[in-house]
Amino acid sequence: MDDGELLRDGFCLIRELLNSAELVSLRTAINVDLRDLIAESANRRGLLDRSPNIAELAASTRVTALLNELADGSWFAVRAVLFDKTPEANWHVRWHQDQTIAVRKRLEVDGFDGWSEKEGVCHVQAPAEVLENMLSLRLHLDDAGPDNGALQVLPGSHASGKLTERSRRGSWGEGTEILCTARAGDALVMSPLLLHASSIATRPSHRRIIHIDYSCDDLPGELNWHWRL
Repeated sequence: MDDGELLRDGFCLIRELLNSAELVSLRTAINVDLRDLIAESANRRGLLDRSPNIAELAASTRVTALLNELADGSWFAVRAVLFDKTPEANWHVRWHQDQTIAVRKRLEVDGFDGWSEKEGVCHVQAPAEVLENMLSLRLHLDDAGPDNGALQVLPGSHASGKLTERSRRGSWGEGTEILCTARAGDALVMSPLLLHASSIATRPSHRRIIHIDYSCDDLPGELNWHWRL
């Protein structure tokens, strides 16, 4: 593990964060905690409320100590989402940054715009200074390879700050992408400002990802994180 890699490239891969027994336990817990929700959609939000097992993992000293080692700060979880690509839910994700955060209620604060509501929770596009103090941890519950939609990233793109839709790919040349293949139990830590995408799986199977967002700072004004663990 190289903490300089995260600063330089905007991402780093942590091998075997979870062992095989822990993976089996977490998969079983998800099937129990989210069985009704998974039947509705392959992607589910609000996991910090809906799954005590994921909330416990997200707030664990094990994970926060790892983040502190990679990027100095007092990290706390602010959102968790489950993604799963299957033959029935197989989609392409274009190049983008993760600019949206979940907050307790809508308040007009400079730099925050693009308000929306997702599954009953207020979301807003945050300014760069908020996103720069965030990290995302993508925990793989299944192998992610070139045939089932592993994440693609553009190293160093996070250093350009918050990009408009038009500029998201304009300054980055073809052929600079890296495919982040991973084994079950591996974790990818990345800046939300890192440009990333994923392709349609050519051989779709389960590709479950627990995506947990972290911050190390309060929000400005009267805004508050919807979740804070």
